[in-house]
Amino acid sequence: MKIDQLNAFRAFGELHSSLYAGEAEKDLEEFAPYLFHIPDGCQTQEHFLKTGKGLSWGIMLESACPFDKLKTHLRRFLRVKMESGETMYFRFYDPRVLRVFLPTCDSHQLVDFFGPITHFIMEDEDSHYYLRFSLKNQSLIKERFTIENFNTSPHSKENGTSEKEQFPDSAQTTLSPKKDAQDSARKNAPNNPNLWID
Repeated sequence: MKIDQLNAFRAFGELHSSLYAGEAEKDLEEFAPYLFHIPDGCQTQEHFLKTGKGLSWGIMLESACPFDKLKTHLRRFLRVKMESGETMYFRFYDPRVLRVFLPTCDSHQLVDFFGPITHFIMEDEDSHYYLRFSLKNQSLIKERFTIENFNTSPHSKENGTSEKEQFPDSAQTTLSPKKDAQDSARKNAPNNPNLWID
């Protein structure tokens, strides 16, 4: 997201913060992931959904966790150690990375990554659809629904437009989620989306 686009979101006046700290926060302002508090149905959410459609600007998530604690939780995943021992940036805030990464995780990794987050919501590869990921009994649930029926609330009915898929833990144990996600991140490096919270 370019600085003028970032400033357009800042103008809505919602609580926000870079996930980077110190010098990196200043030096990488245009490229850093940002956490915004976006109340359901507000102008910021509408702008994100309409203007950012198909641009992989970022993801949304739901959590009852206080803003600062949520920021601390998410900062833990900005850098990951590869099997080779090399440390790399992990672009989990990119929907193209997160929608590939989550289904590769085992139950322990999912519980750790979700932490206080109840839902991750992002564009599908087909930008007419959104994906909502949640956990049930430590298994990943993926719902796919049309943008016309977009609603961040998991308690609402999707009027028959939602598709659910459950990923049993046993199907994921041989995969390397951090490596797979990093490979995807390298392929999708041009855009630097922001991170969104509802």
